[in-house]
Amino acid sequence: MRKTVTYLFLLGLLFPVSLWAENNALLVWTKSGEKVSYLLSDRPVVSYSGDDLLLTTTEVSVAYPLGDLHKFTFDESSTTGIGDAIEDVSSSMEYRDNTLFFTSLNSGSMVWIYSTSGHLMDSGKADANGALTFSVSTYEKGMYILKTETLTYKIIKQ
Repeated sequence: MRKTVTYLFLLGLLFPVSLWAENNALLVWTKSGEKVSYLLSDRPVVSYSGDDLLLTTTEVSVAYPLGDLHKFTFDESSTTGIGDAIEDVSSSMEYRDNTLFFTSLNSGSMVWIYSTSGHLMDSGKADANGALTFSVSTYEKGMYILKTETLTYKIIKQ
């Protein structure tokens, strides 16, 4: 697996310099379907430690188990990483009284909460009704990223 991931990454390095100038993000795709974008301007560096792939940028350092990785690609996406607004969203999230309430998720779907440094704070699985609740009362003040299998939310805990 390590050889495959290394090969895919090295292939990416062989693209012409002009292609690098046009593209602005390195995308990491996991086998679960998650896609994480790292801006090339943040100078992503890939290394290995044991069975983990380590990706370090000027903003964050993240470890990915090699067995969970699918591929790397480059993208010309928005530099903010924030996609277009979606009007018809099948799930919803509400944040009040230091509690996150997710409703209308697919039964058994996952939700992850990350700090802005990329640290996984918590994760959970929606119940049979598609509901999931997290208490963030013990979290420090700051911004957190909430990721469902299809959407990403950002909240600020004050």
